Amino acid sequence: MLDNPVNEGSAMNSTKLGHHTETNRDERQPNREGVWCTYCKKARHTKDTCWKLHGKPPNVGGKGGNRGGQPRGRAHMANAEDVHSEKPNQDGLETLKEEIEKLKSMLNSGGKPGSSCSLTQSEPTVQPTNQDQRAVKQPLNQDQPTPKSPFDQPCDQPPEPWLVEYNAALASICFMILLGFVDDVLDIPWRVKLLLPSIAALPLLMAYAGHTTIIIPKPLIPYVGLAILDLGWIYKLYMGLLAVFCTNSINIHAGINGLEVGQTVVIASAILIHNVMQIGASTDLEYKQAHAFSIYLVQPLLATSLALLSYNWYPSSVFVGDTYTYFAGMTMAVVGILGHFSETLLIFFTPQVLNFLLSLPQLSGYIPCPRHRLPRFDPQTGLLTGTNDGTLVNLFLRRFGRMSEKSLCILLLVFQIDGEVSNRSGRPWHDMLRPLI
Repeated sequence: MLDNPVNEGSAMNSTKLGHHTETNRDERQPNREGVWCTYCKKARHTKDTCWKLHGKPPNVGGKGGNRGGQPRGRAHMANAEDVHSEKPNQDGLETLKEEIEKLKSMLNSGGKPGSSCSLTQSEPTVQPTNQDQRAVKQPLNQDQPTPKSPFDQPCDQPPEPWLVEYNAALASICFMILLGFVDDVLDIPWRVKLLLPSIAALPLLMAYAGHTTIIIPKPLIPYVGLAILDLGWIYKLYMGLLAVFCTNSINIHAGINGLEVGQTVVIASAILIHNVMQIGASTDLEYKQAHAFSIYLVQPLLATSLALLSYNWYPSSVFVGDTYTYFAGMTMAVVGILGHFSETLLIFFTPQVLNFLLSLPQLSGYIPCPRHRLPRFDPQTGLLTGTNDGTLVNLFLRRFGRMSEKSLCILLLVFQIDGEVSNRSGRPWHDMLRPLI
């Protein structure tokens, strides 16, 4: 507030007040003659009433006789504005009361904020007064849908089935990668190699939500009495053994440059082609989704194996150990189980099944088994000679004679491809094995 406000009153107020002010000034003038302040050295007051020493009294206005620091001429205008500002907006108050009642009912009922969101979805529109023209907040458009955030999903809802299967697949694969690394470093016994894949397959079997039935061949239907047989837990036991077999079969059928990665590329390509054919021929949506999920997992395996094959091919500059063989075997087992074609997957491993059957007498201890059952190498000729060990590599050398390592690897991969094509075309197994007999 200014100490000396300017009096901008109307002519009527100034006229009425002028005569009275001059009269009082004339009456006080003679009484103030000869009065002198010894503090500020000014006339017309004493030291006891000196404003400079004691301060200005609060009830004394500025020039023109104003009291309280407010010009007398604008008093009626200020009062008029106060009267207009005190008029409440009836529409705004009623809407505000309704919203307060809704808020009280929501708090008393203990409901979730998402169930009573009228305060946030619709806002009251307050009409401005005539004296105060301000910006009016527009209400929200009720027709426009509110964008939803991915975090709006309640936490109590179960996760998607594909997410559970994906996490189980990653857990099993990563566990086998760790086991392969430990085997390369510590050289663990083969009995432990059979036990640990069984533990690694447990998340995979728990996440499996497919069928547990098998189709009985038509000649056996009269004896069994059923066309489709539900095996239940026996089928899951079969899948657990399949995971153990696929993991170790790639590691057993090895020993020459390019064979481990080459057979992985052939089997992964066969799995990819099988999934694409099944998706195109089937009309069941769930069946298609299972094969599509299998494609998602087998594509990275095939891509990385093709890149590795260029370095692992004869003469090899990169050698794979148990880390890669366990990784490849468990990945293909996961692909076949979660893709719901575990029976077909075993057919794709036909050469590996034959190699396991040849190795079974030595693995069981019936015949002495050396640490590495590799063929003999002749440094003078650069050729390989087969031994009496029960492996498919030595069987090919005994059957087809001595050959180079590169030629042997190509022959074994051709036999692997022939097995995949024969299984897809329905040719009997004995036709595929006839060259070896």
